[in-house]
Amino acid sequence: MKGAMYWPRLAKNPCWWGEYERGELTDEQIRADLQQMKRELNINTVRVFLFYDNEYRAWGQLGFTDGQGTFNDARLQTVARFIDLAASEGLDVVPTLFMEMETADNGGFDWTTLETNYAYHEAYARWIVRLLAGKSNVRGLNLKNEPDGFGAWADPDVAGRILTWMSRLKQAIKAEAPRLGVYVNSAAFDNTFKRFEGAPVGHQSIYDVSDALFFNSYLWADNGFWPYAVPATIYRYISDHNIARKPMVLSELGWPSYNDDSGMIVPGMQWDLPLGLRPTTPSTPEMQKRAVEESVYWAEKYGFSGLIAWAAYDHLPGAYRNPFGLIDGYGQASAAASVFAQAFTKQYSRLGEAPVSLVDGQVTGGKINGLDGTTPLPAGVNLDTGGSYASQPLRYVHPVTLAVRIRQPSTPAHDGVAVGITTAAATPKVIQLRREEYSKVWRVFVNNVETARTRPDSALGTAPVPVSFELANRAVTFKVNGGALNLYSIKNGSRYSLNLSTAEVSAQWRLTAAASTAPVELLEARAYGTSGKLFSP
Repeated sequence: MKGAMYWPRLAKNPCWWGEYERGELTDEQIRADLQQMKRELNINTVRVFLFYDNEYRAWGQLGFTDGQGTFNDARLQTVARFIDLAASEGLDVVPTLFMEMETADNGGFDWTTLETNYAYHEAYARWIVRLLAGKSNVRGLNLKNEPDGFGAWADPDVAGRILTWMSRLKQAIKAEAPRLGVYVNSAAFDNTFKRFEGAPVGHQSIYDVSDALFFNSYLWADNGFWPYAVPATIYRYISDHNIARKPMVLSELGWPSYNDDSGMIVPGMQWDLPLGLRPTTPSTPEMQKRAVEESVYWAEKYGFSGLIAWAAYDHLPGAYRNPFGLIDGYGQASAAASVFAQAFTKQYSRLGEAPVSLVDGQVTGGKINGLDGTTPLPAGVNLDTGGSYASQPLRYVHPVTLAVRIRQPSTPAHDGVAVGITTAAATPKVIQLRREEYSKVWRVFVNNVETARTRPDSALGTAPVPVSFELANRAVTFKVNGGALNLYSIKNGSRYSLNLSTAEVSAQWRLTAAASTAPVELLEARAYGTSGKLFSP
């Protein structure tokens, strides 16, 4: 399952079904959206919200129901029309049944409606499921979005009652449509497994109720809610606790591309909390890309069965949505869209990149961000003086460029940063590019023996600098700031070139870095290859 949360790009309201019903949104517009989502995001599924009685309570208009047993058959046929349209584009649909319920009325929470209005809830669920049962591109439904949200799981009584409510509804749904999967996505990943004795036996946790392990996670740095809340640790936690080996689906992932106080970005709340120790996480297209990159990397590594991006589309200026879209309100796909599109394909994105997570490495004399680190960028590494870093073997196919971006917070007095690649073979070859700041030269070491160096250049300074190793046709080209280094042999001063053996070219490689007489920040890593081509050896 690879999908995205969907509302039409031109929708003016989150309850967009009425706009579609009235012809303010057309089949042609929605078809264009679906085709773009397939093209830009490489999805096979769309997730949509159905809004129980929200329109009736908010505006006195009958949307899906009035919450008192009156159902809108015209609205149901509108949903059917959308599902059929998605089917014609080869897309599955995962609808969320209960959004904006009366439990959240008047700005508070009235949990008594779980019991007093249960008959209406069940009748509503059966009414919708009878339609869904006949749609081959609806394989399952999301029963309730984030039932543990807004502190509900902090109250055992409330949690037990919600679980009981979901358990009863699931039985009713299965009676109408045994083939449909019934999924429940948690707002906080660890809430998935919390058990409450007040719920029926066998349905005492979200994990018990859901046919697959659905959870939402936007936390890609230690933000104070849970220790080391990066995908590397969150997804490992999910995998380790998945004792029934249910399919694992990251049902919401993403990051905003800019700050918009009219949306979900609320000062002091989740998105503005510190990254590592400081400072706050910026909301930029680059940060959005790197957040999605981390999610994709670790979801693949832990063998997830599904990813659903929040969300497909951004909003137009002045509209209601927050800027998490992988495609903006004008129809322009983001860099994060290219990253998401390559998920589960083992291919370089159309930007020619394969994800590399710096968290998937080991550090001595330093810290990885999110694992007690302080680098103010996702997955960054702080190396103390004398510290070193080594990644896990990278995913790539020759020819490839393995690149890192480094920063020296202060100018070293003598030897500076060292960046290298090492074959992950029984007899590894270590290739390292070392900076000697005193003489302002770059030095090449092979298996810890200096083989070449550059002429003196200008000072490296403290600004971020990209350093890369280009592996092509057995030759290794060293680049700094995008320019190839001119190297000269230590032996005779002639122009120097480094060639690998055939076996070394096809070997897996690790990225390495070290700091000598001053600290170094390792900000990001990339593997670049041919767009759309496989990157796994």
